[in-house]
Amino acid sequence: MKRLLTLMFVVTVLTACSNPNKQPEEEKAVHQTKTTSNQKEKKIKTHKLTDKDKRFIRLIKDGEYDKVIKETSDLRNVFEKDYYFIASVYKKEKELKETHSGTYDDYSYMSAMLDKVVYVENHNDLKIEQFKEMNDKRLKSAKKEQEILDEKERKEEKNEKLDAMNDRTANPKEVSIGMTTEEVLTEGWGRPIDINTTVTSNGKREQWVYKGNKYLYFEDGVLTSIQY
Repeated sequence: MKRLLTLMFVVTVLTACSNPNKQPEEEKAVHQTKTTSNQKEKKIKTHKLTDKDKRFIRLIKDGEYDKVIKETSDLRNVFEKDYYFIASVYKKEKELKETHSGTYDDYSYMSAMLDKVVYVENHNDLKIEQFKEMNDKRLKSAKKEQEILDEKERKEEKNEKLDAMNDRTANPKEVSIGMTTEEVLTEGWGRPIDINTTVTSNGKREQWVYKGNKYLYFEDGVLTSIQY
């Protein structure tokens, strides 16, 4: 009995001693697997420049953008396809410098093309990172300017419609079946003195009341009937 207990004790001690060593080995194996996986992923993203790549780079530096665009437009090679986007951006930049212009749409186009460049770090010779940073600043500035212009245009358009509406209200012109409510306001009888609205399952109907017992009837915003 004592021998049996002694044997069980020895087995328990040996098992306890062996487990701590096993766990680090498993962790080490997992770490090695992750390292190998990362190395493979890094290897996939690494690209060694070929003579063809160097030629494209030289053409872009020499300003031969159209030639690069033509030769790379149908390429399926991801790395070589980058030169298509890069050449397109530099071509647009050249055009903007020549015309001393540059709008929000121009910078948006350039930003979209730059975002399609996959191997950014591999194109250091073409200064893609610096160009992208510069274009982002211009895009942000142009966006603010565009928003100001859009707001100004909206106000001008609103004022023009208001002026036209007031003019038609004071000096009505003929209306015809098929005109929209906006056309009636700015091109026809102008602003009514009252509007009666009816909403049914078939749509929206409106009766516009004008001076002199004149009425216009609309269905879903379109003039369908005129009553004098």
